Amino acid sequence: MTDALTSPPVPNVAQADEALNRIVRLAQRIAPHAVDSLTDEITAYRAYQQHEEGLV
Repeated sequence: MTDALTSPPVPNVAQADEALNRIVRLAQRIAPHAVDSLTDEITAYRAYQQHEEGLV
């Protein structure tokens, strides 16, 4: 968790996606019920990112 908080800003969308994936994996191990409750929000964010990238 400290790495996520102290690392430099994420400069592009691909790196933001990878950072999100790492955070979700970590959170899933720590508090799976919390991550499960955010499934719709995480899915919506990923759909938004794909739209912004022009993939949809």
